[in-house]
Amino acid sequence: MDENTKRAGMMQKVIVVLLIANLFATGILGFYTVSRIHGIHEIEEDMDSMYDPAEKYTIYIGLNDKDTYEQIISTEDGIRMVNEICSRYVDGYTMQTAKGGWVDEKNILTEENTLIYSFYGASEEQIMQIMDDVLKELNQNSILLTYGQENSAYYYGHEKEGQDD
Repeated sequence: MDENTKRAGMMQKVIVVLLIANLFATGILGFYTVSRIHGIHEIEEDMDSMYDPAEKYTIYIGLNDKDTYEQIISTEDGIRMVNEICSRYVDGYTMQTAKGGWVDEKNILTEENTLIYSFYGASEEQIMQIMDDVLKELNQNSILLTYGQENSAYYYGHEKEGQDD
């Protein structure tokens, strides 16, 4: 047997071993990937069952006075006033402050401090009452309202099976 024939036979054996190793590795990797994806789906299903779809309302309240285009009420007083109004109609809210801008009918850009309030579990009527009171109290022309279905849940921690409280 010449040297070239020996090398060709050796190369065939190496290729066969590599193919077998590749098939073995692919099978293990495939099993691992499927089990990981299955585990991810189980986590997603657990999370989905944890959430309740609810209407979320968010209102954006500029603090500039509608007549002067200037902020007359301080941001802190505006927050205090809107918090008081919200507490008359809903059990809870989330409040943030921001900067906002808009172009008026005269094509003038106005920038202002803005209060953002988000509500879950409130009714449309409650939100309308809040906005009506805020429009009067802060002398506003309008309030931006966004709303839509959103999943929400209160998270109290992950309990491990078999663990006593």
